Amino acid sequence: MTNKEKWEEVKSMYKIGSLITGTVVQHRPFGIFLDLGLGDILGLVRIVDFVDNYQGKKKVNYPDIGQKITTVLLWFDDNNDKNEFNLLRCQVSLSLKPSHFIKYRHQPPTYVL
Repeated sequence: MTNKEKWEEVKSMYKIGSLITGTVVQHRPFGIFLDLGLGDILGLVRIVDFVDNYQGKKKVNYPDIGQKITTVLLWFDDNNDKNEFNLLRCQVSLSLKPSHFIKYRHQPPTYVL
């Protein structure tokens, strides 16, 4: 299976708005990365998708490395040009915002961030 086929398979496994549970593997200034059990493909929760009404100055406490969290799938980002496909540029964009959970009819998480 090629990397592009693998990416297409991942995209077919989940619908936008579905719940995805992953393990926190990295903290970055812009958000956290989650191991979703999909090999090289990681999930990303951007800092603006942690809380509703994020204003840039509010401190957000990240979940601990190794902690399992449940998120809402927002979109898939291929981040590739048409001539060359690179699986490492692909992102699964996720959210912890209560409003995203409610929008897709899920119970919001009880994480303290």
